[in-house]
Amino acid sequence: LLVAIVDDLVRPLKVWEKTLLLLLVASVFLMGAIPDYDGWSELVAEEDGYWLWPLGLCWFFWLCNVFNFMDGMDGISATQTLCIAGWLAVYVEPFDVELANSAWVLAAASAGFLFYNFPPARIFMGDIGSLFIGFCVAALVVQSVAVGLPFYYAVVLLGYYLFDTSYTLLRRLSHGENPLHAHNKHLYQRLVRIGWSHWRVDLWAGVLTTLNGLGIYCIAQELGKMGIALLIASLLILLYSVFWIERRDACFA
Repeated sequence: LLVAIVDDLVRPLKVWEKTLLLLLVASVFLMGAIPDYDGWSELVAEEDGYWLWPLGLCWFFWLCNVFNFMDGMDGISATQTLCIAGWLAVYVEPFDVELANSAWVLAAASAGFLFYNFPPARIFMGDIGSLFIGFCVAALVVQSVAVGLPFYYAVVLLGYYLFDTSYTLLRRLSHGENPLHAHNKHLYQRLVRIGWSHWRVDLWAGVLTTLNGLGIYCIAQELGKMGIALLIASLLILLYSVFWIERRDACFA
């Protein structure tokens, strides 16, 4: 949080400075909090378990930046955080009630913020909010995995945010654009440019994440066919949306 405050209010941090500080903070978290969980200790103790540390750092760095990249429209990050944190709380409750309560707190905070951030927004997250929320979600996921939650639950739940960020990054790189430069070419931004309202885009993204969350919940409850059907529905909606956006917004032409 202090890293983002310096970047927003004191002076813009250079890319290498922000990267170094984020990795440092993530390292402190992994060394200080995670060893308390037996599941994590057992994983690290296994042969070749050292690979979990760089993967953990990459996870924190990527998710902080994902939330930062995607916070470019009224309500979208608050809505997504509410959905993601809420489903994480449901998933992890059978494993660790206290950890589930932490996820509920993040969901509740997001709901309170959304009251002022829903279109038309009266307040905005900025880097202070988006980087901090990205870190909190990354921490909750790592702690959830440490107590036994399958990692793919979180990956699928975060599917829309991860897809939009990765897809846009690859599209920009394929067209020779500098990925460090500011832009407005994320899928949700292109929907607004096509003519969708902010609340309509928020609803679209929220439906995708809700379908993913409900699909994973069904799988966890041994309702595999229903869960897979929901995940396929979410994927088809997303892929059709990408095709529809590419035909109507030629920003990469």
